[in-house]
Amino acid sequence: MEELIRQRKAFSAQPWICPRRQGVAAAASLIATGRGQEIMNRIGSVIGAMGHEEQDLLAQREARSQAVTSKTFLMLAPGDFHRSQCPASGALLPER
Repeated sequence: MEELIRQRKAFSAQPWICPRRQGVAAAASLIATGRGQEIMNRIGSVIGAMGHEEQDLLAQREARSQAVTSKTFLMLAPGDFHRSQCPASGALLPER
């Protein structure tokens, strides 16, 4: 990504420098090559891939969290869960 940004900055400076050195036609010709758009498209692709990777990682974390939560809930004895949620009623239930 850093290399693409460097390329974009370098390309963006050229149309401003070109007219002074080679004329407006040279600057227009440079822009017409589509190189700037190509670089931007590549940057967009990298950003899109990064976004997809982040979404995948988030889905994996949520799935692991849900699995741990489900497993923890199933491991709690019903009376233990009830006492942890309502301590006053837990006093009426026998300890295991």
